[in-house]
Amino acid sequence: MRKRDKETMDIIGILLLFGVQIYFGESRSVSASEERIVVCRPRELDAYSQDPNTFHEGSCPNTPAPDEVPNGACHKCECWSDTNCDKHKKCCYNGCKNTCMESVVVAPAPVIDWLAEPPRQRTAGNAWLISGPEEPYAAETCSTTFFDDGGDPLQCPTGYICYIEDEGDAEHGIPNIGICIRE
Repeated sequence: MRKRDKETMDIIGILLLFGVQIYFGESRSVSASEERIVVCRPRELDAYSQDPNTFHEGSCPNTPAPDEVPNGACHKCECWSDTNCDKHKKCCYNGCKNTCMESVVVAPAPVIDWLAEPPRQRTAGNAWLISGPEEPYAAETCSTTFFDDGGDPLQCPTGYICYIEDEGDAEHGIPNIGICIRE
């Protein structure tokens, strides 16, 4: 075999090997003077014709801060939508570009239904926002005494009146004290 034919066969062999790796979906890094070239597998043509708004389950992991982008993040294979990724992966931003990454499961945020108020645990205020065991009805304290400093008395919630149990002593600055009862 001539030298020229041998060189041609070597080139064809390398191209075939390279083509087989692309066809079977292998990524290969080649270093040439500190530069990395990544060969990404081509997706089937029908993957590009699928609905680009199809989303895989899960969420993308948190995007790293600019100073925490992992080495090699810019050398990963790029994607354009979840259809470019395997079923258990999502097309997410890795700090450099969109790549196929393992999806993460995130618990849904708690939701408060502002239209349907849950049972109150206290009779006054926004006490239904307080979590914890339901308390039996506790008498709310109240007062009808006005003070010279302009402070309002301790009033009952709507639908209740203040039933005075201790008259106090206004001359000595002791307010009267009562409990709130339903009208």
